[in-house]
Amino acid sequence: MPRSGERDYPNLTISLPYELVPSSEWGAGKFLVFDAINDGPYMADVECRFVGAGSEMTIRLGLFPDLITRIAVPLRYLDSQVVITGRTPHRFKCVCSGGPINPRAVEKVHMVGRTPGGDAHIRMSEPALADGMPREWPKADHPIVDALQQWAEHDWPGKVESLEGIRGMLTEELLSTEPPPAEEIDRWGGWAMRKFEESGFFRAEHDGERWWLVDPDGYGFYSLGVNCLRPNSVVETQGNEDLFVELPARDGPFDHLWDARDEGERSLFDGMRYNLVRSFGEGWFAKWMELCRRRMFEWGFNTVGNWSHPDFWRLAQMPHVMQLAGFPTTEKKVFRDFPDVFSEEYERKSRRFAEQLEQKVEDQYLIGYFLRNEPHWAFGEYNLAERMLVRGDRFASRDRLVEWLRERYGDIARLNAAWGADFGSFEVLATAPVAEQNLASEAARRDLRQFNRVLIERYIHVPSQECKKVDANHMNLGLRYAWIAHEDLLAGVDAFDVFSLNCYAARPDAAAIRRCSEAANAPVLIGEFHTGALDRGLPGGGLRTVVGQQDRVDSYRYYVEQAAADPLIVGTHYFQWNDQHVVGRYDGENWQIGLVDVCQQPYEDFVGGARRSHARVYRVAAGQIRPFDKLPDELPMA
Repeated sequence: MPRSGERDYPNLTISLPYELVPSSEWGAGKFLVFDAINDGPYMADVECRFVGAGSEMTIRLGLFPDLITRIAVPLRYLDSQVVITGRTPHRFKCVCSGGPINPRAVEKVHMVGRTPGGDAHIRMSEPALADGMPREWPKADHPIVDALQQWAEHDWPGKVESLEGIRGMLTEELLSTEPPPAEEIDRWGGWAMRKFEESGFFRAEHDGERWWLVDPDGYGFYSLGVNCLRPNSVVETQGNEDLFVELPARDGPFDHLWDARDEGERSLFDGMRYNLVRSFGEGWFAKWMELCRRRMFEWGFNTVGNWSHPDFWRLAQMPHVMQLAGFPTTEKKVFRDFPDVFSEEYERKSRRFAEQLEQKVEDQYLIGYFLRNEPHWAFGEYNLAERMLVRGDRFASRDRLVEWLRERYGDIARLNAAWGADFGSFEVLATAPVAEQNLASEAARRDLRQFNRVLIERYIHVPSQECKKVDANHMNLGLRYAWIAHEDLLAGVDAFDVFSLNCYAARPDAAAIRRCSEAANAPVLIGEFHTGALDRGLPGGGLRTVVGQQDRVDSYRYYVEQAAADPLIVGTHYFQWNDQHVVGRYDGENWQIGLVDVCQQPYEDFVGGARRSHARVYRVAAGQIRPFDKLPDELPMA
């Protein structure tokens, strides 16, 4: 395919890396604007590292190969309140980490390029400061999405050429003979060689050597799941319409494939469903569900993972997990998405939150429920109590902190002496912004660290208790932390029946798993992991990237079997069933991480490797055979 370096973009005169020295005009209301192009064959990031006043913050912005893109970075992002931002035309995923840092305190910005496995080749224009978002955005000189929602400019073995090709491939699979059930596997997917007491619902139990989930008939169960099992590959089209060979009208026969966002603008389009509807007509959904049911059994999965279609749960009659909707929040936030947990509003919304379990109380196929997924306040080593004082807003949680300090110190003079501070009264501490130098002493940090754990514990305990009041039959599977950034995140986890962790590593770290399990006195479930490759379909490989499909096979097998060999782990759930769309979902992810592509064609090598490991996993967990130990080379972001 042609590279953008063969064409002339006169204003793109800067090759990364580049260092920018800000002007005195920088402020939170300004925007840093520049044009950029990725001259490499795969997805790449422009990484802007803001440095100043002893603080650093990084903003990474994704660039598609050979696509002119205008970047606009709001300097208000430097307050660290936003982690994953919305999209702008042609720009892919944007992630903010570190900080906070005052825009006026920025001394320099290091700008570098990052791409899997090698040097990124990115050219950009001279950055300029603007008062608002750009009014105009560059247009692509060629589409990147074909009529089947595939990468138009790229070819690979097995690329689908027509709707007739999709229809023929899937129809043939539906007409094939269904394989018989695996031996030693009971009706729930449990292992008939490990018997416990029957209870009628899923639970967790330690057999003296390792943790197990136990299915309703009392057999040991290791959860082999896959997330997002639904007929969707949704793409953000707003500002990206020029990237498609064709898009159906928003008010025509395919209007149901569009979703409304941003005050009614219909900008999310379902590319995968577009293929299925055109291939099978009115009966497409029943055919899709039957196809996926057969594939789940044939490929050896026993759990329908998070964010999957609820109708599929009922058809397949398979164990599943449930992501509860609408974790309780409050109008005023302490930091990022952390609510005012001592407020009456939080208690009231926790009771309402738990009500959604009423319809699931007698569902034997439900393994358990996740309270929420990857809270953004937990991304990094932030002290919520400290952030609450520095911000200065009045919260019920801040009032509780001041009460807690009053109980500890008695009078403000003793607090000032311990903290090296000069507060006039406890009332001032409750209502006014606190300068960070008043929080810098060892005693202040110790106290705020303790109250940070109080906040996190209440954040977990209040909704957890309400959920158990409604539904005592099913397990609380936790928060699906992205990672354990610091030990305070283990406060309150005694409320969990299973500790869930999304772990994008070569394998789960045994020491980290042990800390989580011991804190919760419970087993650990891996809620997400994946590996993508760069040889099929998409220019982005995911959070973990390898060169080709055989490497994906080895990576999957290594992760799943090494996890099963850990006596504290009771399951691994792969993210995700479908590839993401080539133009990217709502936040810009466009990764080749699926079991199937946008045409519902399986990655045969990958699912074959998964099937081999799934057939071994119970014997690996029982210590009867050694786990797969071939770890392929990865392509780190360089």
